[in-house]
Amino acid sequence: MDIKKLDESVNWSLRKLEAFRKTTKDAVTQYVGSHYGEGGSKTKVPVNLLELATTIYVRLLAARAPKCNISTPDTRLMPMAADLELVVNQIPKEIGLDRTIQHAVVDAMFAMGVVKVGLRGISEDPNVGDEPFVSLVRTEDYFCDMSAHSWDEVQYEGNDYWMDVETAEEMFGTKLNAEDDNNVNEVGQTSTRELSVSDTSIPLFERVRLRDVYIFKTGHLITYDTRTMKILRDIPWDGPQGSPYVRLSFNYVPSNLMPLPPVQLWLDLHELANGVFRKLANQATRKKTVTVFQGGSDEDVHRFKTAKDGEAIRSNAKPEDMSVGGVDGGNLAFFIQNKDLYNIMAGNIDALGGLSPQADTAKQEQLIVEASSARLKAMGDSVIEFAREIFRRLAWYAWTDPVRTRTLRKPAGKNTRVTVKVEWTPETRDGDFLDYNLDIDVFSMRDDSPSTRVEKLMMILERVTLPLLQQVEAQGGYVDVRMLHSYLGENVNFPELSNIIKFQDLGPEASRPIPGNPRPEYVSTKAPFTHRTYERVNRPGATRHGRDAALMQTLLGGKAQGDEMAALSMNRSMT
Repeated sequence: MDIKKLDESVNWSLRKLEAFRKTTKDAVTQYVGSHYGEGGSKTKVPVNLLELATTIYVRLLAARAPKCNISTPDTRLMPMAADLELVVNQIPKEIGLDRTIQHAVVDAMFAMGVVKVGLRGISEDPNVGDEPFVSLVRTEDYFCDMSAHSWDEVQYEGNDYWMDVETAEEMFGTKLNAEDDNNVNEVGQTSTRELSVSDTSIPLFERVRLRDVYIFKTGHLITYDTRTMKILRDIPWDGPQGSPYVRLSFNYVPSNLMPLPPVQLWLDLHELANGVFRKLANQATRKKTVTVFQGGSDEDVHRFKTAKDGEAIRSNAKPEDMSVGGVDGGNLAFFIQNKDLYNIMAGNIDALGGLSPQADTAKQEQLIVEASSARLKAMGDSVIEFAREIFRRLAWYAWTDPVRTRTLRKPAGKNTRVTVKVEWTPETRDGDFLDYNLDIDVFSMRDDSPSTRVEKLMMILERVTLPLLQQVEAQGGYVDVRMLHSYLGENVNFPELSNIIKFQDLGPEASRPIPGNPRPEYVSTKAPFTHRTYERVNRPGATRHGRDAALMQTLLGGKAQGDEMAALSMNRSMT
């Protein structure tokens, strides 16, 4: 490998990436606002719309670490596929994969998320083996072949990183010289890190900057010193098909490598909203009311200023109040319109984040949320594919590990919590890695807290079980109320529920349907005949969009209708 030619090509690509990194740095500066570290925004960011939308999307896209499902078309290998699935699903907790994926999603919101997957030695004992890792690659440290027209034509990709000199010398067996980390790379680009550290750092252990480059044509991973251009390592890539790097991006740009990240679409509206809001704040601050005297003397003014409330004074002039300054109604209406437009461009984050009701009825609210999730679903598919590629590499390392053994706990059956111990060793594996199909469980990455599960349970009971209760009973089914209350008390963190609601123990036969009788015998306290009255009541809408529209109409000199004015002062929550 001609290291000089490689270094020239990489540095050329870094210069071509400079504009993208500068835009990313500007967006991150707005994201952190004016109260972060040494290099935050020079102007105040009172309405941080970027942080709001980013937090909502990251929570919806990667709330938890994903889980993988592994199957095989060969029935003989199904038990082995189940063992491999248990092994691979152990790794995320061991390496903190959930946090890494969340950070990669945040990077993809601003630019592009990149992780590096590989093996690291955890012990000098050859019988212990290596441990897989998934490390986040900073946006300003990653580079790729910018001369390519598409990702299929990319000749190399890699990243720069820092390592302490002693560790690097032990790993590569050569003498290395320490460097100063001043947040500037080889082509003079500054790092986003200077938002918190603006000067040259003073580390405890001296460090050196290294560069990893993966060459697609040869399948080799090259490591060299960026200052001396000395090759430290040139090894064939011992991993699954593809490179050590896994990329996450959301918006493809035709005929270009770099994606169009969501934050870049929102940045102009964010800056415009904050600029207008700062102007409104200045107008509000400048507003003041003064007392004006038509005629009179300085003594009259002095007596008026020093007089206490309710005190009578003598004056030769009648004072009048005069107000100057204040918030401009047109500017305020423009700010509200700007905020609404940002909400649209961000995919209706009011609905996705549950920030305010979007409709007058629960059914309309549900339809709006489902429609708003179209962008979220497209982004979620990208995150799932990103996680699938990571798990494919982790599964490869788990399968090809020549020495490491694991102890697995497998369920003894489908409907039991009893488990049995199974040893996972190189000798127990059967078949080839390509005989297995790996997939990602989409729902495992979403929020699955106890409160969320309770909401799902109540929705099923309300929409499915209770409306079909007669059919359920006719087929011998029943609702175990004791188990329902036990589950609710446990998952809503209210254990006192078991002490409030007591059940008499009538034996196991009392809770079962009588054989031969499709309906269980119980005494109903419900009246045999019921009467319902349906009443339709029209109320003014209280959605945020409706309130903002009425307020803008008033600010611009229009006359709002009675129900619109009622909506401005209405404060109700939707159920």
